[in-house]
Amino acid sequence: MVKEGATRIQSALKTVGHELPLKKVTINLAPADLRKPGCGLDLPIAIAVLVAEGIIPDAAIADRVVLGELGLDGAVRSVRGVLASAMCARAAGIRSILVPESCAA
Repeated sequence: MVKEGATRIQSALKTVGHELPLKKVTINLAPADLRKPGCGLDLPIAIAVLVAEGIIPDAAIADRVVLGELGLDGAVRSVRGVLASAMCARAAGIRSILVPESCAA
């Protein structure tokens, strides 16, 4: 699943005009014993790579939860569980959440 995610992220970023850096990128998906199904982590990982490369400023995502599915075409798609995630974020003291427009209501 991890290699598939890397391929999806690379394809999506390339479609919107950003290449992955020409260096090794390591993403820590700790804890290792927690299953990470689906492609719900693709968007946060892609954003993290763009921040690490200086394309997106750190402040743009600081103290924010990012939810959404990243399509191969670079589109951000809706995900389930946005309200529950927002409630968990609020309980953890996080005051900002980025979600796909289709989930904003």
